[in-house]
Amino acid sequence: MFRLGVRAYMRVAVLAVVLILAACSSPSKAQSSPQPSAAPTPILVTPSAPAAAAKLTWAAPVRVDHQPQFAGIGLSAVSCPGIHLCVAVGGNVLTSTNPTGGAGAWAATKISGANSLNGVSCPTIHLCVAVDAAGNVLTSSNPTKGAAAWKVTHVDGPAGCPPPTEGLARCFLGGVACPSTILCVAVDQGGNVVISKNPTGGATAWKVTHVAGTALLNGVSCPTPTLCIAVGDNGSVAVSTNPFGGSAAWKVTHLGGGGFLAGVSCPTISLCVAVDDIGNVIIGTAVAIASTNPA
Repeated sequence: MFRLGVRAYMRVAVLAVVLILAACSSPSKAQSSPQPSAAPTPILVTPSAPAAAAKLTWAAPVRVDHQPQFAGIGLSAVSCPGIHLCVAVGGNVLTSTNPTGGAGAWAATKISGANSLNGVSCPTIHLCVAVDAAGNVLTSSNPTKGAAAWKVTHVDGPAGCPPPTEGLARCFLGGVACPSTILCVAVDQGGNVVISKNPTGGATAWKVTHVAGTALLNGVSCPTPTLCIAVGDNGSVAVSTNPFGGSAAWKVTHLGGGGFLAGVSCPTISLCVAVDDIGNVIIGTAVAIASTNPA
């Protein structure tokens, strides 16, 4: 019995070895037809959160123009072509080469008689253009050097035009935008644009053009020399891609609500922000215009 058991065991062992060798020498069906490798698992990259923008902190107001309070002449506009020059206008021209330096860092200069200055634009530190309520433009290539550095030129309305009364609204230049040193666009309350390619070139260098469809324009912004947007009464928005092209070059749209649009700023060709006299901000984009009330 013992010897028969050994033989049986040996036969089983030999058979097992044969089967193992056969399996190794003959690839399986799965091996002969390999499955395509699975698609790689996408790696999800979670971008790190952008650094939070520095919070804009506003300092306490600093009185730099000592006009009597409620005299009807405050500061109405400011332009800063760089961190080392700011020019503000109102009853006077206020200039500073260190705007954060407190009241002592600002100098006030009386330039345009009793006329209020309503707008200013400085495309560079070497050119500032301001406008007043009597149809004058004031230009300077060195605005911090006092009254002698400013030139006053009458460009709109009859000579010696007084502050506006009914029928003389075109004397009132309400705003100015100079996207470059060779283009300045001012607007008046007679619905005109007053334009120059040479703002320091005297009265003949300025051209007055009436914008049909507007009775009054009070603010203007030109993000580029080939795009200007002016705003005024009855929600009027006048747009031109050729500001020097005459009346036909300006197209007027009236926004809903019919409010008085007091000012506009367009940092790019696809975004404009206007404000009206009843507390609204009106946003204009390349595709839509919407109105929101900040209150």
